[in-house]
Amino acid sequence: MQGVKAVPMRRALPRRRPARLAAHRLCARGPALDGKAVELGEGLRQMLHEAGGRSELNAYVNYAYGGDTKRDWYGHEQWRQERRLLALKNKYDPQRRFSFYGPIA
Repeated sequence: MQGVKAVPMRRALPRRRPARLAAHRLCARGPALDGKAVELGEGLRQMLHEAGGRSELNAYVNYAYGGDTKRDWYGHEQWRQERRLLALKNKYDPQRRFSFYGPIA
């Protein structure tokens, strides 16, 4: 963590100081239980969100599910969405070839 903490916050992903990642995995036996598993998973996620004390939901992009937005993935600050991430996307992927999973733009 020393290397991570050595990088200034203005250059970092949102809220990296509290080094926590909570995830749950549910496995249902058969399609008849799929709906219940989704309901339970969404309930657990909501409880974790409420316990975290933040008004915005923040989702690690690889664990995002369903209706998560780009703001949930990359941070809710306006400058992240409009300036920095889009500038990087324009620089490294101007043809938008890598936009299938977790697209920035």
